[in-house]
Amino acid sequence: MPSRFASRAVLAVFAAACATTSSFAQWSVVAYHDNQGRHWRQLNMTVGRTWDFVASKCPTDGVTPCTGTINNQDITGWVWATHAQVQELLAELGAGVGLPECSTSADATGDVFGWFVSTTNADLTSGVDGWTSTIATGSGVKGFVHAPWVRFDQDALVGSTCANHISLRSWSSTERGVWLFLPPCVADLNADGSIGPADLSVLLGSWGTGGAADLDGNGVVAAQDLAIMLASWGDC
Repeated sequence: MPSRFASRAVLAVFAAACATTSSFAQWSVVAYHDNQGRHWRQLNMTVGRTWDFVASKCPTDGVTPCTGTINNQDITGWVWATHAQVQELLAELGAGVGLPECSTSADATGDVFGWFVSTTNADLTSGVDGWTSTIATGSGVKGFVHAPWVRFDQDALVGSTCANHISLRSWSSTERGVWLFLPPCVADLNADGSIGPADLSVLLGSWGTGGAADLDGNGVVAAQDLAIMLASWGDC
């Protein structure tokens, strides 16, 4: 049974989870809950790795879960998103493809996942970068999605663009994470096709431990796992 402290935490998280889906931005692991029921992981925890390193942990079909760790982060149970799946996410955030000006869409994406900032040739560039599991066709080089970005120089805003595409790059970067998501029905702990009181009972009974109820894969069942379950409540 959960402690009195855990029960209070349950009530607090329930109130937060019943707000908007943007409430997921407050969590350290899950950044966004999309309209398809997928829970997208923050990018800044999985930076600095090559595509091939990620592929040693994660299948590239956009369905089969990863196994292992990246930067001491347990990614077991998470799925490595394809380029098309990330495009769906960005479209939901309002980040269209090929738009000449989209700083508003870029801001929406950056607000959810957090900006990566780099300086190149005296220009300060803010962007949201992550590896996808897609291989750029005919190039032999792995592809990643670079979400809409806004570029600043040292003095003023000089423009914005939607560079939402597969880029032919293969090297690791401290400004590029990995696009990972939890499947929609990950919280169906008793595998009955829906998420309800029975699943909640299992989660609360595992509070403070690990196991199947550790929905975000961070090693302990806590408020974040409860928020994921509540957001997925109902039929799968």
